[in-house]
Amino acid sequence: DEGDIYVQKIAPDGKALLTANGKSVYADDNKSNSPRMVLDGRGGGIITWHDNRTGLNEVYLQRIDQQGELKWDVGGIRVTNLSSLQENPQIVDSPL
Repeated sequence: DEGDIYVQKIAPDGKALLTANGKSVYADDNKSNSPRMVLDGRGGGIITWHDNRTGLNEVYLQRIDQQGELKWDVGGIRVTNLSSLQENPQIVDSPL
């Protein structure tokens, strides 16, 4: 569906390593926007996006491991809890 987020892991030879159409990160009637992803240094990644499931656009995160399994709550973790619009999240890979 429009606005759903999927990820795929690709082998060096171009072969898809997860399910045929990718692993679902977020699928809901609330359209997600502006997905961004960084590698997590463990073979997986952290994905951010915004959607309007609460009636406002809010920012969410999800971690996916190297096997394509979601590591945090289904639907992601809400990053913000404000009564104002949040959109176009950015995520940066930065050493700890």
